[in-house]
Amino acid sequence: MKCKAVWAGWGHASENPRLPDLLESVGIVFIGPHGNAMRLLGDKISSTIVAQAADVPTMGWSGSDIKVKIPEEFVEIDGRLQVSPEVYRRACVYNVDEGYAACKKIGYPVMIKASEGGGGKGIRKCDDEKYFEQTYRQVEGEVPGSPIFIMKLGTNCRHLEVQVLADNYGEAISLFGRDCSVQRRHQKVIEEAPVSVCDRDYFIEMEKAAVALAKCVSYVSAGTVEYLYSPEDKKFYFLELNPRLQVEHPCTEFVTDINLPACQLQVAMGIPLSRIPDIRSFYGVDRWGTSPINFENPANPPKPNGHVIAARITAENPDDGFKPSGGSLIELNFRSQRNVWGYFSVGASGGLHEFADSQFGHVFAWGERREKARLNLIMALKDLSIRGDFRTPVEYVIKMVESNDFKKNQIHTRWLDNLIEGKVALAERPPEMVSVVCATVYLANQKIAQAINECRSAFERGHLIQMPGSVSVDFLLGGKKYFVKATMSGPLSFWVSMNDSHIEVLVHYLSDGGTLISFGESSYITYLTEEVDKYRLVVNGKTAILSKENDPSIIRTSSPGKLVRYLVADGEHVEGGMEFVEVEVMKMYMTLSTQEAGTIRHTKSPGAILEAGDVIAQLLLDDPSKIQKSEQCSEKFPEEFNTNCNGKRSDQIVAHALDALNSVLQGYQLPEPRAEAIIENYINDLRKCLSDPALPLVEVHDVLSKLSGRIPASLEETTREYLLQYERSLGSMFSSFPSAEIAKAIQAQADAFPASQAFERSTFEAKVLPLSEVIAKYEHSLKLYGRKVLLSLLNSYLDVESLFTSGKTELQVVLELREKYEAAKAFEIARAHMNDGPRTILALRLLEWLASYASNTNAEKDVMVAIANLKDNRNSSVALQAKKNLMTTSLPSLNTRKATMEHELTRALEVDDGQQLKNLVARASNFFDVITSFFFHEKREFRVASLEIYIRKAYSEHALSLVRPLSIDEHSCALFSFASPASDGLIIPFSSISSMDSDTLAKLLAAYPEKEKTKVLHIVLQGHAGDLSDDARSKTLQEWVEEHSQQWLENKMQRITFCIYNHESEPLYYSFSQTESETSYQENTLLRHMEPALAFQLELDRMSNYNINYIPTGGTGRQHLYFASRKDESGKLTEKRIFVRCLLNGEAPTEENTDVGQYWNYQCEKVLVETIAALDIIREDPKYGATDCNHIFINMVPVIPSDCNQMMENIVLLLKKHGEKIFSLRITEGEVVSNFKNGSEITRYRWFLQNEAGFLQRGISVRCFREENTIPPVISDSYVQNVKLISQDREVPEVKSLLPYQAGNRIQFNRYFAQSRGTSYVYDIPAVFAKAITRTWRQKGLREPTEVLKFKELQLNEAGELVPLTHDKIGTNTVGVVVWKLTMFTPEYPEGRDAIVLANDITLQNGSMCNKEDFVFRKGSELARKEGIPRIYISANSGARIGLADEVKQKFKIAWKGTGTNTTLDYLYLDPKDYEELNKNKQVVIATLINEGGEERYRITDVIGEKDGIGVENLQGSGMIAGETSRAYDSIFTISLVSCRSVGIGAYLVRLGQRVVQVESSSILLTGSQALNKLLGREVYANNQQIGGPQVMYHNGISHLTVASDLEGVEAIVNWLSYVPKDIYSMVPIFKSTDPLEREVTYKPTPLPYDPRWMLEGTTVEEGDKKTYLTGFFDKGSWTETLAGWAKNVVVGRARLGGIPVGVLCVEPRTTEVRIPADPASLDSQEVVCPQAGLVWFPNSAFKTAQAIKDFNQEGLPLIIFANWRGFSGGVRDMFGEILKYGSYIVDALVAYKQPVLSYIPPHAELRGGSWVVVDPTINSDMMEMYADNEAHGNVLEPDGTVEIKFRKEDCLKAMQRLDQDYSKLLAQFVQEKEKEKKAQLKSKLLEYEKTYLPLYHQAALEFANLHDTPGRMKAKNVIHDVVEWKNSREYFYWRLYRRVLEEFYVKQIVQNRTDLSHSQAISLLHSWIPGADLQSNKATTEQLLESKEEIIKKIHSLQGGALSAAINNLAPAQKLEMLAQFIQSLDAQQQEELKKIFN
Repeated sequence: MKCKAVWAGWGHASENPRLPDLLESVGIVFIGPHGNAMRLLGDKISSTIVAQAADVPTMGWSGSDIKVKIPEEFVEIDGRLQVSPEVYRRACVYNVDEGYAACKKIGYPVMIKASEGGGGKGIRKCDDEKYFEQTYRQVEGEVPGSPIFIMKLGTNCRHLEVQVLADNYGEAISLFGRDCSVQRRHQKVIEEAPVSVCDRDYFIEMEKAAVALAKCVSYVSAGTVEYLYSPEDKKFYFLELNPRLQVEHPCTEFVTDINLPACQLQVAMGIPLSRIPDIRSFYGVDRWGTSPINFENPANPPKPNGHVIAARITAENPDDGFKPSGGSLIELNFRSQRNVWGYFSVGASGGLHEFADSQFGHVFAWGERREKARLNLIMALKDLSIRGDFRTPVEYVIKMVESNDFKKNQIHTRWLDNLIEGKVALAERPPEMVSVVCATVYLANQKIAQAINECRSAFERGHLIQMPGSVSVDFLLGGKKYFVKATMSGPLSFWVSMNDSHIEVLVHYLSDGGTLISFGESSYITYLTEEVDKYRLVVNGKTAILSKENDPSIIRTSSPGKLVRYLVADGEHVEGGMEFVEVEVMKMYMTLSTQEAGTIRHTKSPGAILEAGDVIAQLLLDDPSKIQKSEQCSEKFPEEFNTNCNGKRSDQIVAHALDALNSVLQGYQLPEPRAEAIIENYINDLRKCLSDPALPLVEVHDVLSKLSGRIPASLEETTREYLLQYERSLGSMFSSFPSAEIAKAIQAQADAFPASQAFERSTFEAKVLPLSEVIAKYEHSLKLYGRKVLLSLLNSYLDVESLFTSGKTELQVVLELREKYEAAKAFEIARAHMNDGPRTILALRLLEWLASYASNTNAEKDVMVAIANLKDNRNSSVALQAKKNLMTTSLPSLNTRKATMEHELTRALEVDDGQQLKNLVARASNFFDVITSFFFHEKREFRVASLEIYIRKAYSEHALSLVRPLSIDEHSCALFSFASPASDGLIIPFSSISSMDSDTLAKLLAAYPEKEKTKVLHIVLQGHAGDLSDDARSKTLQEWVEEHSQQWLENKMQRITFCIYNHESEPLYYSFSQTESETSYQENTLLRHMEPALAFQLELDRMSNYNINYIPTGGTGRQHLYFASRKDESGKLTEKRIFVRCLLNGEAPTEENTDVGQYWNYQCEKVLVETIAALDIIREDPKYGATDCNHIFINMVPVIPSDCNQMMENIVLLLKKHGEKIFSLRITEGEVVSNFKNGSEITRYRWFLQNEAGFLQRGISVRCFREENTIPPVISDSYVQNVKLISQDREVPEVKSLLPYQAGNRIQFNRYFAQSRGTSYVYDIPAVFAKAITRTWRQKGLREPTEVLKFKELQLNEAGELVPLTHDKIGTNTVGVVVWKLTMFTPEYPEGRDAIVLANDITLQNGSMCNKEDFVFRKGSELARKEGIPRIYISANSGARIGLADEVKQKFKIAWKGTGTNTTLDYLYLDPKDYEELNKNKQVVIATLINEGGEERYRITDVIGEKDGIGVENLQGSGMIAGETSRAYDSIFTISLVSCRSVGIGAYLVRLGQRVVQVESSSILLTGSQALNKLLGREVYANNQQIGGPQVMYHNGISHLTVASDLEGVEAIVNWLSYVPKDIYSMVPIFKSTDPLEREVTYKPTPLPYDPRWMLEGTTVEEGDKKTYLTGFFDKGSWTETLAGWAKNVVVGRARLGGIPVGVLCVEPRTTEVRIPADPASLDSQEVVCPQAGLVWFPNSAFKTAQAIKDFNQEGLPLIIFANWRGFSGGVRDMFGEILKYGSYIVDALVAYKQPVLSYIPPHAELRGGSWVVVDPTINSDMMEMYADNEAHGNVLEPDGTVEIKFRKEDCLKAMQRLDQDYSKLLAQFVQEKEKEKKAQLKSKLLEYEKTYLPLYHQAALEFANLHDTPGRMKAKNVIHDVVEWKNSREYFYWRLYRRVLEEFYVKQIVQNRTDLSHSQAISLLHSWIPGADLQSNKATTEQLLESKEEIIKKIHSLQGGALSAAINNLAPAQKLEMLAQFIQSLDAQQQEELKKIFN
């Protein structure tokens, strides 16, 4: 379809004259002006020349003097009318000089314009001559090649324009005008129509001039003539004519009702203006008429229709000088209305690129008058919603249109630019603090969400990193710097903190990307966009700009665009505010200015494309101090921000508190240090509301309001009646919420539905479900609901923490969680556990809440027990609180015991029976803490009785002689006397200390009968536990005592004790005694909170060697805990212990058949358990947790009518029962004192308990002594009984008297140091071996010998050789490696076997190793090699020792260079005196003598050090012992136990020793976690275990076994040794098996995958209810697997066959997984799980196989291989993984094997291809043999593979042809048939026949191939020795293996003596020594070898000379002579003489 016309709209093409010219040349109509007119008027210069010619006024400009006539003086060029080039050139300026001249003529200010510019481009203002060149260059660059002219700048002018329309017939009209004065950078922002700033008549003149201008150039179509109008002198000046339609043309259309584009079209069609309908209507004539119109003098002059104001919508930032920027548009919401219309060029989800125009929309508002139009525009703009990456000036425009200047129409073209330059903020801003909160939350949410996503992603890849909970945000706002912290406290909540003020904020995320942020009582819809240097925040539609901190030395572009050019040369100096670069942004040229003065450096090239934020220049500041730091805001958040935004109703408070607390339990954080207070507030709110009876009422009312109208009215009415009744009874104790009644009403309503309305009933039930749920909550009571809430919170805590109590590392637990749960849930669990701070606080507060209940339900107790059992460090304090709760709840409450006491006292007083009161005294220990409450009883008899009971109980051991009740000023009191020591006492209660006035005090002292007698005073006061602290109360009492001290001294007052009684807790005691000077009184803090009369029974004076502090505890009051500490001379704390002193009072029951002794044993255990619990709680406190050598003292005060031997037995049983806990609490000593009555004699016994190394390792020594009745008591040895739970090598020293406890047990300190680091003290290791050997005997069901271990510590002598230690003082070693030679008496070697043990002493330099340790280590290892015995290494070290020369460190000096902040180090030096002193005996430093300013100095070049072992020499020693360990592995049995840690050389030593047993809590490291973190620059590794723990080392084959403790590790070593010969010269230890040799193997491997361990050790199977044990191949219970964590598709270990130890190697037929953990150092890494198929060797399993074979060989073990491999994995990954190399290692290991190797292919197993090759017996034919079960298979390929190659389809068809006659006939017919059609039919039949029968022949082919794989063929081909049936294999292989072991044992000795014999010759020789033996029978041959043992040994010894003779005979003659000569020279003179005699 041919194009007829083109309409170009209002783009650049619409004013390019070439377009109409080109269209005209091809016959296409251009809808617009002709090219001539466009050329004349569209060009700014030509149009101005034309305007001057048409007498239109113009501003002064560079062409003002040009006057031409139209058209006479115009020229025609190429057929086009133009201003002549000569005239045109006269109007232009072509260089700077011409510009200067023009400006001088015109006068500044001027506008420099490019004629082809537009849209603000190519136009610049110049105010001063000095800026002219720069401005000129800018214009020149913006529109390259465009002619430039200069025009006078009109100031305070208006920009008015006239819309003209002209037709092809010479007619032109004006359509009113537009006011476009509101501009920025000469671009319009606001347009109005019609013009209202000048009179209508005057504007008509402008219109006429415009029409005349159009006519004079024969203009056609629409155009705009632009004027500058000066309101001051009311003159107008021509600017330019735009020969096109402009974007603001709708303004004209609104006020004229003329469709301008339609008019353009009609003009182009040739229609005259007078015939265009819109024009006719405009002029008031018939719209459809044809009459002519007099446009110059119309009959009906047009009038504008109302007023219109338009606003351009641009992507510009009004706060940054309307700088344009591009980006994505997220939301655009605008709706046109009746008086408002708009259009947009970009829609939602669109965007603006940097090369687009910044305007993307236009809004037009119409009104009858200008004011109405203005208001309509404001409303439209306020309703306009635009969100995107860029800023718009909409808010600014609103404020601009609302301003008084605009309202009064007092604007001009510079008005807006002036506002911009003056930074006048028109736009309304949100409140500053609201902006701060909203921005902080928005930014924090983004940051935390991003961090959590990164954590989640890392977690899914196998990393475990700390998840963030809070972030800090900083920004500038209002000239202030804000530092704000936001903490994410829940999925939808934050705490925002600033300047120690905190507010809670709730958030809801909107679907459009915004956030609803609520705090205080308001909510704010918030959007935030981050830009290069700022944040753009929109809060409820108001915008705030938050700046980032700006560095003026780095200059960036804030918007994308293009760098046009630099205005200042690189390296030039610039001033502050100077423009230095020009960039093009969205078709605009912008200049950027510097902020400060300095030297500029370019970083980009002109023409470079810029992205937002690109650095375009750097500024070397003249004065760096001028960088202004913003003032930091110090304000706090307003109080109103803290108002609860969740509602004030109780149900809303409960819901919010529960949400917040559950968020804490989910691992969300709270701001520090306010977390505890916030949690406290939540809990207080929750408890308060949960106890509010109105809570259910409010909640149900709320639900009802939502259900109203949706549920039956009758039900609603009934429910409301019940609620009203309840509401009226609120406050009544008898009021209960009517849950049951409402529930019945709901049920009745449901039951009213007939059966036919089941659907309606279900609908009803669904509707009332919210009501039913609320009712159900309060079903039992409000209080019970509160307890359920509490319990659910505790259970939520427990649900997470219970997963981390297994003793595994956090990472291990988390990895298991990932397997168990979905990744998201596992992540949430991990986050909750790791963010434990607030969770711990919350759990503690919840437990305290739980403790506030008088009693606890079973469910509550269960939760507390579970929490108390938590063992992770993160929840230790919570577990402690739970233990305290349980201890408290296990006792009767204080009130309960008060009630019991009152009942007993009432009963005793009622019967007036003294015996009853005596019984109460005996039982008073149960009530001692509540007796004081009766001192204030309202009844006098109660007060008197309680006082006497108290005195008689407290002073029962003090020979009490008198108790007499008194009354002083109506105060009941009691006087008493006692003889031990002789004193009088008085006890008196007062309400308060202030009530004891002087008169009362005088009467009190007067009540004592004897003035000269020593006195004590007990004052009982009423008080409250929480009113003062302990020390504050003591101070108050001290002041009162001192106030009356003179009276006390005069009356010989020895002690004053205050007892503070309160009803909330036990009484508090403060005792003040005379000082040594007897001049004042001081509190005895040891007696604090203890009745002093009872204190002597606790023997407190025996703690006098320590500084003692009392530890207050709850509980029964029977335990008193004291923290004891000692410091050395320097004041350093060297010892910390806890002494627990317990009193056991009371009397046994008197009922018949009561075992009194058993009763007291029970009481003793009870107090021991209470003591353990109290100590357990106290040690959780950080202040007391690091104590050691803790001591328990139990004084059983009553006399026990029983035998002390029974007590001894019970003490031993108690220690066995609770020993593990005793050890864990570091209790090393104890004493139990008891009085026993035998007849009339009462004897006191004392038991001493000592636990040196811990119950689990060495045991507890118990010794009993009889005590002599002396003062002080003396221990008599007349009765001594010792009991040792296990034997010790050293006796405990005898105790002869009760002296103070000795301090400074160095051995125990060392022991504690080691054990606190997770290892045993080095000198406890022999005892650990003893314990392990004992267990080994017992595990085998054997009784251990009396002595299971002998050991000698070896030390270096002066010659550097190891010799036995000459003294028995342990722990005196000065070298950190200890060597023992052990002799272990084991079941395999009851006569004893030796081993060398090397152990690190971690208490010396943390186990680090220097050359001394290395030398001892080497010597110990060499000794083991020399003797050929096992070497055991107990590794607990920190690698090679590092150090510095301390003697130099104390003396060196520093030379500095430079001054002030430029100071740097120059060198280190010594003064001559120090240099000479250091080098006096040996060279300690190397230095160069220099002279510095006349001073002699020795400049240090090398520091050598006085002592060895501080540097690189240690590394040399490390290399030495590494080489020694490698040699040891090759020659003897080596094994290592890694305890605690093994670092650096320690790690290499355990690896070089190969066999490694690793304690689960230990780590094998090259570099520790802290050092690695420092190297990496961040916290990557949480602990050493993460790097080298068992989860790494056990799964990579470094660690063979993992164990829980050192004891289990040593047990594993002892067990391992049981398989190994006692030395390298011995045969394997063959231990008689209890498992019958001749039994069948009843477990049979199946063709399906199975656990291969069942084949080895048997298994139990269930058949219905019956369990059957199926036996395995080896002796039951003898199988020990090693390396189980690594390469799991091969199984290796050790076992016994009939008592013969063997190495075992078999395959895992099931698919296994290889798990490669993620590396925490690389967050991009992820955990990799690779499945590995069974029956195939992979690189790791091939390596494991080779390594295991090598280990077995070094151990001297025969090897049994259960061969079941289909080959090697040969894929690309495995070939790259070096499968060939590791496979060849298997061959290497078997070639070197020196023991018998039996390979056996079990049932249904197969051995094929390369896997056969690497285990074939011909590899080592002397040692290897192969056997197979009759159901085993072996070949090159599997039958499938063989058939695929050797029995293909063609072979099957041949077989079919040979064997199937029907097929053969059919085939023959086909071959013979000639006719094509029949032949095709026969072929079809053949194919069908083959399809049917070929699968059967394929099966036959498989079977045929399978028959080649049978054991029969293997035997026939001699590739196996024999076929052995599986069920009988055990007996067969026993005799075969036993024979081969014996043969090889003898053959090795034969070959040693006869090196000339081969292995086969030696075997033949051995067989010749047992003539008559049936060599075909393994059993007979074995028995013969055993019987002939002595004879064979004799014959071997006889071979010794033969070997030498054979060697000499093999020498050449010359060699024989040389050897003879050397031999003769080696003889002494006498021997040579004898030799001569022989020769003679």
